[in-house]
Amino acid sequence: MKKLVKWLNWEMKNDLLSSAYFAVMLSLYCIIGWLFGERQVDIIILGEMYLVNYAIAVLQKVLVDDEKDFTPKGFIIRAVICSVIAVALVVFVSILGGWFVGMPNWTGMVIYLGVISSIVTVWICLSLGKKYDTRNLNEQLSNFKENNIIKETDKANGGDI
Repeated sequence: MKKLVKWLNWEMKNDLLSSAYFAVMLSLYCIIGWLFGERQVDIIILGEMYLVNYAIAVLQKVLVDDEKDFTPKGFIIRAVICSVIAVALVVFVSILGGWFVGMPNWTGMVIYLGVISSIVTVWICLSLGKKYDTRNLNEQLSNFKENNIIKETDKANGGDI
């Protein structure tokens, strides 16, 4: 049961991340399409976009797991590798799926930059969250130590202050 709960937690985090990436990609795609007079999105493209973003979220979780500690250099190397693979995956599937047929070449680049910026934004948010959690835990530890020292001093003094 413990493994199932752990996997479900891992899966929910991936779904949340992939949905966020998908929302960015789909929004950019719809805005670009709207600028060129398109009012509909192909359902197959929607499915392809979601699957690509799910794969990116899994890739990120495997390469740059926020629950693991990496050296700054190791993190940057892993992040760059993750970004390159993510963009290559999006480029490959978008060409194969014909996402930008009839649109200028720059439209694909906007989507690719959107993918990179959303990945970087997530990494920054995770990093800030980790720093905040660490600071909060350190403050709690200091408070705990301080309270224990006061209690021990109380006991040593016979309970009188």
